[in-house]
Order: sequence, then C-alpha cells, then structure tokens
Amino acid sequence: MVSETEIPPGVHEMHRRDDGDPMSNPVHILATTYAQEGKGEEVARVISGELETVRAKQGCLRYELFREKRQPDVLVMQEIWATVDDLRAHGSSNQLADLGARLAGSVAKETVVTVLVPIGGV
Repeated sequence: MVSETEIPPGVHEMHRRDDGDPMSNPVHILATTYAQEGKGEEVARVISGELETVRAKQGCLRYELFREKRQPDVLVMQEIWATVDDLRAHGSSNQLADLGARLAGSVAKETVVTVLVPIGGV
C-alpha cells in the first residue's frame, strides 16, 4: 500500500531506460505498514479488502500483501506498476486516502515506501 500521494524522489531517474523514457519501465515498490501492537490481523483484514479493487486498476501488475514471519504486526505490500504514471494515479486515489483514514487508529507509524531498482539493467 503506497500511502504517499507523490512518487518518492528519484523514481523517474531510477526507472529510465536506455531510450531515456522514465515512463516505460515497471516500478517495483515495497510498502511496509507497522500496525500497533496486536493489531496486525485487523490491519491485514482492512487492507485485504482493497486488494481486488487495486489489482483491477490500470497498470497494476502485482499487488500482494505479506506479513513478516516473526513480526505479525508488520505488513509488507509488494507492488509492481507498469509505469510511474500508473503508480502516481494509484497514490493519489481517493481509495488510498480512504484506506489511510480507516487505518489511522491502528497503525503505529507512517507506511515506509521503498522503491526497488533492478540490478544488472532491465
């Protein structure tokens, strides 16, 4: 779950192909949500209710929720978006804002978004 409405700094440059088009490469994201102690199951249930809707969005190639094996209150969303623009549309959606509001009393801190860059080229 990408909670920010803006693309993290540098995403355009990190996803630039040899042809110079930053919009042409898939964007790989890990979004880590830290539930308050004992609320991991509740947070997972709320996020899980949004999975199919997000997966149907334009450019969503993968949207999977995981739980850390030894830390049940830490949830990790693995996301792959076809383009930066698709990620931007998702990040600025009302659905994501509403989800953030519903989770506000159950999360310990802001979701940490990590942008991954392939090693060895695309």
